[in-house]
Amino acid sequence: MCRHGDSMHLNTLLDNKDFKDKQHKIRRAFAPYSKDIGVDGNELSTVIILLNLTFKKSEISDLTNPDTATELLKNTVLFDKCVNEVQWFHTHNLKYPEIRVSHQRIIAPKLDYYRGVITSESEPTLLGWSHNSAEVNHAKLFSAGFIWQNKPTNLARLLIKKELCWMDCLVKLGLTKKRLKLLCQQLTDSLPNVDFPDEVSQFSNQLMLLIGDTYCAVTPVVSHNLLVKIQQLSVEHKLRTAIVEHSRPTNVGDLATSLGGNVRVMRYLPTVFNSDEFTYKENMLKKSFKQSGCFNHKAIRSRAFTNALQVISGESDAITHKLRRKARVAALRLIREQLSDWLTPLIEWRLDYKENSNNELNQQTLEVEFLKATHSELQSLLNEFSRVLNEQFQYNKYTQRYAFHPDLMAPLKSQLKWLLTWIGKSDKYCEAPQSKIVYLYFSDLRVFDANALANPYIKGIPSLSALGGWSHNFQRKVNNILGTELTVIGTAWFIQNYNLVAGKNLPEPSILTSKRKPSTVKSSGIIDTKKCDMTMGLVLRVYIDNPERLQSALIKAAFPSKFAGGCMHPPSLYENKEWCHIYHDSNELFSKLSRLPRNGCWVYPSDKTADNLEQLADTLKLNPRLKPASLGFVALEPMKYRENAIADLHCYAEPAIGLVNCISPITVRLNGVKSFLNKAFWQLNIEKDAMLMKIAKFE
Repeated sequence: MCRHGDSMHLNTLLDNKDFKDKQHKIRRAFAPYSKDIGVDGNELSTVIILLNLTFKKSEISDLTNPDTATELLKNTVLFDKCVNEVQWFHTHNLKYPEIRVSHQRIIAPKLDYYRGVITSESEPTLLGWSHNSAEVNHAKLFSAGFIWQNKPTNLARLLIKKELCWMDCLVKLGLTKKRLKLLCQQLTDSLPNVDFPDEVSQFSNQLMLLIGDTYCAVTPVVSHNLLVKIQQLSVEHKLRTAIVEHSRPTNVGDLATSLGGNVRVMRYLPTVFNSDEFTYKENMLKKSFKQSGCFNHKAIRSRAFTNALQVISGESDAITHKLRRKARVAALRLIREQLSDWLTPLIEWRLDYKENSNNELNQQTLEVEFLKATHSELQSLLNEFSRVLNEQFQYNKYTQRYAFHPDLMAPLKSQLKWLLTWIGKSDKYCEAPQSKIVYLYFSDLRVFDANALANPYIKGIPSLSALGGWSHNFQRKVNNILGTELTVIGTAWFIQNYNLVAGKNLPEPSILTSKRKPSTVKSSGIIDTKKCDMTMGLVLRVYIDNPERLQSALIKAAFPSKFAGGCMHPPSLYENKEWCHIYHDSNELFSKLSRLPRNGCWVYPSDKTADNLEQLADTLKLNPRLKPASLGFVALEPMKYRENAIADLHCYAEPAIGLVNCISPITVRLNGVKSFLNKAFWQLNIEKDAMLMKIAKFE
């Protein structure tokens, strides 16, 4: 919940001697994207400001002028316009981002708490506005938020509750008691506790979800209070954000209007790097590595790694002992992951060396000793690796002060020791005999124009519900072809390459210039939907009564061509002919997966959770491999019949924000096959009103 004690008080702004600056700050304080301002003791001044905000900026110079406020109250036409706009207040904006949705609004009750995801439940309920763009200023009188008696509220709510001091302020400014009584009744009628549309707009998105034995339609809608909170955290630089542009912001709503159409969303891309031109083995054979060595230097020169070194060396800015301890644990975990990335080239080459028995290397270097050493001999190289690591710190301006640091020598050595212990260790997992469990691995899949804007709050990893939808679509197609019951009980996701698509997609022409005679067709307004291209792999754990019926050709025939709103294709034939693999043994599967390129990442369910956006910001700061993602939806209402729905049952739902863990292939390899089977797979979980992607539990 927001901490109201941190909010500014209106007195501070009213005491400002600089007239121009004072007007600017007052206008900004009551803007939808700003933190609510405390107004206790300044109720009359607040009402005056709210009345004056209904005028255009060019029409009024002093927002604290009571005369202009009184004029508005006497002008029944203008005042009635302000009152009429209350019927378009909402908790969730149906016109975001599709402005063609009209004459509909949602006022939803407070959601239940669901562990592991962030919804509007985590923030105080705020009311936004979206309707006719010409009325954007008139809506401010009753929609502008502030804090009174330690609670976020607005003038409409206070008058509905008939708070006497606020009613007296309006009377003092010239509103008659008869009109005041009528006003309170109008506001009560216009702001019910719950309000949903009776039909689905043709311009609203609808998704099909299997809930129980029935397909239901779900329309995702954006929460006003969550979007406001993201804007506030962006101003405080607590979140990494990107801008989503709205070309006609006044049609979208009051929040987009106050931001000039530039609404900020969280921007956290998957931890994927560009592939190297040559493999490390090829580079090793082409030139001498006496100076730089066969290491991934980028891993120990990243900002995240230097921040972790800063924490371990005692330079953390955490205040309490508990926070320092929490930061230290997170820093040690990150250091281990980065050191494993630092050693990745050597580990890859060691595997190749062991498999091919290449005895051509006669140089007496640390790298060659590492390649030839048995598992038990690796520990003897610990001191030498520690020396090389600290020497490499000296070659970078950000890490040179940590070279041979007395507070870092022991922690770094302990992490290197753990890595050397696990490198080369045999990891065979004896899974209980399950003849009807099969693993399907699709490699090098190409996805074009997938939705990088997973939900209205996040730009980065496509929605995890798209993963569940793709798996279910595949399941249906296979069953139609084979005539048998195949069930996907878990899906693992590897992103090998990821690129954001520049520019905006031009909508397909769909609007006739004239409806009465032959005419040209024009496009609707451009919506700034962020797109991405990916190369990825999918592992499906499936249950099937007759595993012998699964053939590669049949599986390829059932391969869905859509993923996250984009087009999915198998790899080109000259790149990879065998892209569909069937495994009955998990160890055989893992031996294939453990050699995936180091530049990609596995998208794991995370055991870390956050209850609100501020906690999320702190968690993301501690661990850069954690990313916010869209994990599904939480229904705002019970399923019901609704006109224009694509299924018999329909509901409006709010996208849920959760955390995923971007795990490097080398970390997956070191953790072993058992860890992969227990932690890497996703499945759709339906619980009460929540439709969320969660970790797949295998019995």
